Amino acid sequence: RIFNKENSGLTHSLNYGLSKARGEWIARIDADDMCAPDRFLRQLQYSRSEEDLVLIGSGLFIIDDHGNQIKTVRYPKKHKRLIRSLSKGLPFFPHSSAFFKLENALEVGGYRAEFKRSQDQDLWLRLSSKGKITCLNKSLVSIRKHSEQISNENLGKKQHIYSYMAMTSYFLNLIGREDPFKSEEDDGRKFYKFVN
Repeated sequence: RIFNKENSGLTHSLNYGLSKARGEWIARIDADDMCAPDRFLRQLQYSRSEEDLVLIGSGLFIIDDHGNQIKTVRYPKKHKRLIRSLSKGLPFFPHSSAFFKLENALEVGGYRAEFKRSQDQDLWLRLSSKGKITCLNKSLVSIRKHSEQISNENLGKKQHIYSYMAMTSYFLNLIGREDPFKSEEDDGRKFYKFVN
């Protein structure tokens, strides 16, 4: 099914997609990226091989504007190493390779509206409370690198701020402190200013 909607920003559009989805798993990819023809099959098969999986990523090929491969990147497979990368802002598999359980994503509230960047990092950290995260060793997506990418805006400053917000929220939840996004006095703007 194809849905058309007004441009309401990435986060709202991602949640709109989740609200329309009917399947057990969500496969995510950006418009300027590509995936291998067998990506979904490989991720679905792997989802049945291990219990408690909620998120499966993959390695990637970096490609230029013309589709030429520049680099191959792979990531750890084990849940603990992936959580370490996520919670410390280290390199992590791309949003375009994400294959995640719809039910669990909705249980943790989906993508948080307060996040204009690093929506995936924030969701993956919250999703990790529901089960295991893993990454296939094969590069199943091709990520296009170009100067117009949102993450490159202002030398990536906003991307870093939202990443720190996701990590701070995660660690506060781990130690039983109030999540700044659950405060009635804050819709994310105060927290953004604090981190900035």
